[in-house]
Amino acid sequence: MGIFCGASKSIITPKNKDKLVIYDDLFIHSLIVKKGKIGFLFLTFDLLGVDSEFVSKVKKEIFETYGIEGSNVLINAVHVHSSPEGFPQHMNNGILTDHLYRNKEYELFLIQKVLKIIQASFNSLEKVRLYVSKGVSKNLYGNRICKEDLYDNDLYVLRFVTKLGRTKAILINLACHPTVINDQSCITADLIGYMRDYLSIQLDGCFISVLNGAAGDISTRFNRKERSIKEAKRIGEKLAQQIIYILKKRSEEVFIDEIKRYDIFFSFQRRDDLKDMLEKKITDISTFIPISNKNESQELKEYLRLLERIKKPSISPYFRTIKMVCSVINFGDVQLIAIPGEIFSKTGMLLKSINKNKLTFIIGYAEDYQGYILPKDKHKDDIYENFVSLFPKEAEGILIKKLSDYLF
Repeated sequence: MGIFCGASKSIITPKNKDKLVIYDDLFIHSLIVKKGKIGFLFLTFDLLGVDSEFVSKVKKEIFETYGIEGSNVLINAVHVHSSPEGFPQHMNNGILTDHLYRNKEYELFLIQKVLKIIQASFNSLEKVRLYVSKGVSKNLYGNRICKEDLYDNDLYVLRFVTKLGRTKAILINLACHPTVINDQSCITADLIGYMRDYLSIQLDGCFISVLNGAAGDISTRFNRKERSIKEAKRIGEKLAQQIIYILKKRSEEVFIDEIKRYDIFFSFQRRDDLKDMLEKKITDISTFIPISNKNESQELKEYLRLLERIKKPSISPYFRTIKMVCSVINFGDVQLIAIPGEIFSKTGMLLKSINKNKLTFIIGYAEDYQGYILPKDKHKDDIYENFVSLFPKEAEGILIKKLSDYLF
């Protein structure tokens, strides 16, 4: 019967109404994997995030046009910061908001793009064999909270190879905030875009897509030389070279006996200690800042802004009871865990270690955005991620326990 694969990509750089500096284009990537009558579709956007409302609209259009069930579609974002924020357009402010905005024009543009590239993906279907390669990234990114702390540097690569030996497509699973630039006044796919460009040239123009993983505490903060396009390109190309090295090593063939998805539902009451934490943090910061500099302190402004949001009655659906859906997708010898938010390295690496028989990919920013889910011990730390997370300290343990029932 065999495996069939089809892939396509399309530019989704928005119309430049705000006169932003556009360094390079943003893309949507579509990959279809077909085994018998069952097909699974991966859609990855060069956006900061996607939310459940947008995902539902996309899946509805896909089903009505192509008959593909929503359970056979996985939608995720790369979490590119120098890009449109996504849906809803408030993610740079975290999920603490009293104002939700949807760019209807851009949303419609993206849905139309999705429908076109799915057709292009179907048109390119051909029989392939599937291989996985494993390695690690070195000296390009790390734990962004504490330089010496552990971080997930795994690089997993799924490679789809035609009967003539040509690499048709690769899916790369890594964990890193693509924030060399991190500037909302410009548009760039940052290091991820430059990595893809370099790889595509070296691999004869093959399709390349990225599944960003447990990147909640990982970035280039302590590794980059500067914030510039030149540096984003340097890191992206170095990362591509490390991936090429991994591909040249021994690969293992992946056999797909089934493609099956399990959705796991969670419900959490939001934490209630944020207001007190923020007030203490603001007092602490103010104590050490000279009066003349208080208006210029970006750190102080940020925490004052967060406190103001906490005091307002938020209309965000995530602000009261947090309802979350994670997914485990059996993909033959590989398992995929899709999480609608940002988990830390410690959590991701623990999830990867549970199933000894299958290679586990962690996919963050998948099908919704619900913010940071911190390890329990990080709830006492004086870190930004702790001040913007709505999840209670028990959330990580519950997440791991329930997901582990499906990791077999």
